[in-house]
Amino acid sequence: MRSLADLARPVRLLALGALGLVVAALAATPSVGLGNVAAEKAVAARQPVPDAQPPATPPSGASIGDVLSIRPAHGTVVEIDAYYSSANAPVMPGMGPGGIRGPLPGSPVPLTAACPYPWYLTDRPYPTLLRVFNGFRTNRPAEDAPWLIPTVPDAIRPGVAPWISLPFRARMRRHLDNSAFAHCPNADRIFVVDEVIADYGGGPDPSWYRATPPLALAEWSELRDAALGYRLAYPSGATVEPLVEPDVLAAFKITMPDWPRASAFVRVHDGETYQDHLDPHSRPPLLAGAGLVPIHVRGHLDRPVPSPQMLGYKVERYDRVDTSTSSVSILINSQGRTYELGLRYSLGLDASQMLLNAFMALVESFEPDVLPGPTPTLPIRQALGPGPFISQEDAIERVRPRSREPLGLVEARLVSEAEARRTAGLCVATFRGHHDGVWIITNRPDPADPVPSTRWLVDATTGTEICGEPYQDAHQAPVPPTVVER
Repeated sequence: MRSLADLARPVRLLALGALGLVVAALAATPSVGLGNVAAEKAVAARQPVPDAQPPATPPSGASIGDVLSIRPAHGTVVEIDAYYSSANAPVMPGMGPGGIRGPLPGSPVPLTAACPYPWYLTDRPYPTLLRVFNGFRTNRPAEDAPWLIPTVPDAIRPGVAPWISLPFRARMRRHLDNSAFAHCPNADRIFVVDEVIADYGGGPDPSWYRATPPLALAEWSELRDAALGYRLAYPSGATVEPLVEPDVLAAFKITMPDWPRASAFVRVHDGETYQDHLDPHSRPPLLAGAGLVPIHVRGHLDRPVPSPQMLGYKVERYDRVDTSTSSVSILINSQGRTYELGLRYSLGLDASQMLLNAFMALVESFEPDVLPGPTPTLPIRQALGPGPFISQEDAIERVRPRSREPLGLVEARLVSEAEARRTAGLCVATFRGHHDGVWIITNRPDPADPVPSTRWLVDATTGTEICGEPYQDAHQAPVPPTVVER
């Protein structure tokens, strides 16, 4: 008979066998114990580590687009082939290359390098200035275009503002380390030129900066609208498409064959459009939100001025969202209508002076059936209006808080707008708007002094201060122009 001990022996053997299997399994299974973690680290330390990939380096003579896409590490020697279109470019009086005022601006952070002006290095040349009728405008590459801002090693030192002079097209070398300009706008695009390795010569295309008439101008077609009273010429091969627009008598666009993405347009508005420069808040809707200057319509191309001459307005609009384009319009008033001739054109690397020249030729060809008459006389009010007007005491109280000296012997006269404009001295420059009546208030802090010290002009209807100025008349020496404006 087996004893309990004999029966227990197989059980123990089975248990020991099972325990061995468990131990073996645990040995083969990854463990999260701290001891095993250390063991794993030790094993991993003995494994070969793959070599780290070095930062990409642009090839010698790389384009700016390559440099911006690769973004080499700081300290990398970079050689680029680039155009400096500001070299040998025409300048406007008092301005540097590309219409930029020079020399370099002051640094916004004390004791740091001066931030360079945005003269640009690009992968292809472009006109840095555009001639638009009677003026120039600066032309800069779009934000998303490939460009760098050049400067020289001397500019790294605080307080130094060197003039930048580079060849038109060259190979340039630089170690990419712009930490000295980290406080500047576009710091990641500032390229300090250590050395010009090769000067490829060349220069800007002379046609970029000339208002040359189109070569085939004599072959242009003519458009005549007898109902609306005008004629104009446009390039042969251009397409003319009518536009459906609200609140205009007629509208159409002209797409010129050499510039299919840029269209000129003509709109005819009912009523003539004028700007009262004495009252800028009275701008008609057609002029709202735009830069405006009176202009001679003809005489902007390099040729004899066509006759007869006409007066109009140049209207320029700047898109603050889409900075890659701009627009210009010429307004001509005649026969109770406003004729608007406009162009939306590209800026930056795609800008074309030849397109602007073609548009100027189109505008100069425009001729209404009846030439524009003289500009209407400004509506300056010659006599006092009907009122009611604020009292003399009220007018004086309106200027009291603005006086830098005590009000002594105060004199006040109620006059017409025309009389106030004749009386005003420096205030003429800031006298805006039209008024039914004006209080002219003079102050003598010292009653014994026969000459007043200060003069104010106050709108007699609203009590609003028009302007204030040091008093001056024919018996006084000129005083510095310290106009106090509300």
